Amino acid sequence: MKFQTLKIPIDVFASDLVIYVYSAEKTGKKQFKPGLNLTTNLNNILQQSFALDNFKDEKSKINLFNFPESQIPRLLICKIDTTEGNIIEEVRKNAGDIYSRLKGLHIKNCHIVSQMSDVSEQNFIEALMEGFLLKNYKYSDLKKSSEKSDKVIIGKIIFLLSEKTENAGVKKNIKTTEAVIEGVNFARYLGDTPGNMLTPIRFVREIQKRFKDNKAISFKILNESDIKKLKMNAFLAVARGSKEPPRLIILQYHSNNKKAKNLLLVGKGITFDSGGISIKPAAQMEEMKYDMCGAAAVAGVFDVAGRINPDVNITGIIPAAENLPDASAFKPGDVVKAYNGKTIEIINTDAEGRLILADALAYGISKYHPDWVVDLATLTGSVVVALGSHASGLFSNHRQLSDLLITAGKQSGERVWELPLWDDYKKDLESEIADIKNLGGRDAGSISAAKFLQEFVGDVPWAHLDIAGTAYGRKHVPYLGKGASGVGVRLLVALLGMLKSNPNSPKRGPSDKI
Repeated sequence: MKFQTLKIPIDVFASDLVIYVYSAEKTGKKQFKPGLNLTTNLNNILQQSFALDNFKDEKSKINLFNFPESQIPRLLICKIDTTEGNIIEEVRKNAGDIYSRLKGLHIKNCHIVSQMSDVSEQNFIEALMEGFLLKNYKYSDLKKSSEKSDKVIIGKIIFLLSEKTENAGVKKNIKTTEAVIEGVNFARYLGDTPGNMLTPIRFVREIQKRFKDNKAISFKILNESDIKKLKMNAFLAVARGSKEPPRLIILQYHSNNKKAKNLLLVGKGITFDSGGISIKPAAQMEEMKYDMCGAAAVAGVFDVAGRINPDVNITGIIPAAENLPDASAFKPGDVVKAYNGKTIEIINTDAEGRLILADALAYGISKYHPDWVVDLATLTGSVVVALGSHASGLFSNHRQLSDLLITAGKQSGERVWELPLWDDYKKDLESEIADIKNLGGRDAGSISAAKFLQEFVGDVPWAHLDIAGTAYGRKHVPYLGKGASGVGVRLLVALLGMLKSNPNSPKRGPSDKI
């Protein structure tokens, strides 16, 4: 799929398909008025289409019309209800629906025109591209042959721009959007890869293959011996039950701006989670290949950063391990000492994600002195009970950072919902024999998990994103589907833009603590 732009008004043109998108609230089904100085040919076809009976159904949002004798043999009309909360997200969702409607079609060139007064053409194009490119993703590495009848093949997509829209700005935005979705789909690819094919060692190989020729990205891999020297014993304990040795993957992007601030990203990289000795129920355990989607999101952000060069220095830390039951696996009742010296009583070996994150967070903050820290993890089933798959749980010790992530969530469509980190919840983690235990109990499980992580970050501005409900299986989102969603990539890229435009914010400070 290639994206181009073309200014209107233009002379009569030939197109395999024209997609016309309009605001249902602004232009009623019986009130179509030619807009944007479209060609007479196109306006005539639009008039005919709006007059057809099958478009008068209020429930119908998308209609595909055939005009075989015309220079425009197919016309797809999409009406978007602008009374919905987030219009940009509605454009993304409708783009996913449009793509599904085009299944089986082979289109050499497609022209798209928007008549939405509520959204700028630039924002409309970005959202529509996101919907198309995200819907176009499919993990098919392991199939002998793809289902050709379901494929949508579009050679060129040409956006028709009004005279008022700056062409250069749109073209630049198209390249940025393509780069962002490349990163998202890389994260989805990692998430969808089976656990026997994306072990910690193979995760390293995927990182090496992806970034070896990218001069903007550097990486370092720490092996089991290196991790032992660092005394990251919580991380090592989780990995003990697997024949696959753990790896600590460190990624770095350095901005050309010497005054750029430093962001640390940490992603949970459990490539398969059986629960360990506290083994999970068998039903749906195959989904535990997705327990590394936090790590995949970090890798996806670096993929984007290497293409768009943000004015923020970024360090990424991915602790990669398998959590399996074995004679040497760690057990409930064990006590381990973390990188920062805190002792942890193991109550449940299925609460392993917080253990590897604890060491990675403490190490990353001590080693790289970041201005801000964000971690992402498929951490708790409790957050799924609380929020379902419609939002990720947000926990933060810093008001400004939390607010920026909430805004980034609205902008990107990857919504977050803030939950409290009150000290009352810390009591659930008190241990009689160690500094802290790794499980607080059944009640408020996602909050006590976040309180556990807070013990390893000190006073640096930090946010924890629990993506257990949003990392995969989001069938209700038209531009995603059953597999990995790549959640966190678009959210964090939006955050990078905000940190770039506010280089002095968020700042450390007692008044900003939550």
